[in-house]
This record gives sequence, structure tokens and C-alpha cells, in this order.
Amino acid sequence: MSRKTIKLLSIISLLFASSLSFANQDKALLQQANALFRQQSYEESLQMYLTLEPKYADDWRLNYNIGNVYFKLSDLPSAILYYERAIKLNPNDHNTKENLKISNAKLKGESYPLADFFVLTWLKTAAGWCLPVTWSIITIVMLLISCCLFCFYYFVTANKTLPFYCFIAAIILTLASFSLGLIRTNAISSEDYAIVFDANGLINDSEDGGQTYGKQKKIKLYNGQKVEITKKKGDTVFIKTLEGNNTKIESHSIQII
Repeated sequence: MSRKTIKLLSIISLLFASSLSFANQDKALLQQANALFRQQSYEESLQMYLTLEPKYADDWRLNYNIGNVYFKLSDLPSAILYYERAIKLNPNDHNTKENLKISNAKLKGESYPLADFFVLTWLKTAAGWCLPVTWSIITIVMLLISCCLFCFYYFVTANKTLPFYCFIAAIILTLASFSLGLIRTNAISSEDYAIVFDANGLINDSEDGGQTYGKQKKIKLYNGQKVEITKKKGDTVFIKTLEGNNTKIESHSIQII
């Protein structure tokens, strides 16, 4: 084996060992943060969780843990933000939903969100069963099965009734898994919802596009309220509350879920 090859293998081994060490450091930091949380050292625990956040922002458990710390620190808007982010990544976790419900109940102000159409609710729940990559794998597998069934139906068997219906069922399942994966991907990558952090940023001095905003309908926002983003224009964000009211707010007054 040449010296260059040995040197290259040594460098690769060193890089691999460094990456494992860094991963172990993250794991140790997470365990320390969890221990501090159990010891009720919430500020120190929060700092460690936030150190990990840039690298593991897509980990729903980390977002859930950060939400729990903010809840213990009585920072309800921040707790709601991170619970919402955790639900966005794992929409079927019962504990996160319960903690979010409790946090919303503790806030001043009541909201009565408009209910989704039951079919849409069911689709979102079903899509949350798997990660997008899992739905992709299921789609590919079902597509291969569909191709095999079609070949069996077209070239092999004389009795074509059963293979035909199996082929149709496989195609339906392929399309269903693809659709659910697409819904899941869109839900994770969506930036259509935000949490209000400064209700004083409400803009209530104009109307736009035939819709009434702010002052005209005497809309009140509160910190920690979830809103839907309908449009952005400079530093102004057009939003709709979950009750269906339209208004505007300064961009720095909200944080994207």
C-alpha cells in the first residue's frame, strides 16, 4: 500500500473519529441539560438546549424539551412556539399536545379557532404517522410492487381478474403514500404560521384589498397567540387569526413556527 493511500486513510479515519467525538459531545451536553432540568436549574438547562438547537432544530424532542424549560420559566409565548415546532415535526405526540393546550389555557385572552374540515384533519393525522423519508420508501416499494403485479397480470397469468384488482389496489396505495408524504413534507417546510411575541406591533391604520384590518374591527392580539401568515410586504406581515380575523403586524413582532 502506497504512502499516499495510507495518509489518505489516516485523514479519513481522523475525520470520522472527530465526527463521532463531536456527536458524543452533543449527547453528553444533552444528557447534562436533561439532568439540570430535573434538578430545576432551568436557566442553565435552557442555555445548553439552545446551544444544540442550531444543529438539531429538526429534532422534535429537543424542541419539546426547550418548550418545557420555557414553560417552567413562565415564558409562555416561547413555550408555545417550541411546542408548536415539536408538533410540526411530530404531530401525533400526545404529551406535546397536552402541554401546548395547558400553555394556551394559561394565557390571557381566549381564542376559538375555526375547525378544519374533518377529511383534512384525518389526512394531516395520517401523514404524521411517518417521516417524509419513510413515506418516500413506502412509495418506492409500492411502485415496485405495482410494476411486478402489472407484469404478472399482463404476461404470466391467464386468469387476469385477481391480478388486475391487486394491481389497481397497489397503484392506489402508491398514490396515497406519495400524497401523504407530500403533505408531511409541506407541513414540515411550511412557514405559514407564527407566534405573536409583541402584540404592540399590531398595525391598525389601514385597509387593503377589500379586507378590514386592525382598528376597523378592533382586533386584539396577545403574546403567545398563533396566527396564519397570508402575505408579507417589507416589514409588514399580513396575518389571519385562528378565529378568521385579518390584520397586520410588524415582522419583528412574530416568530415563525
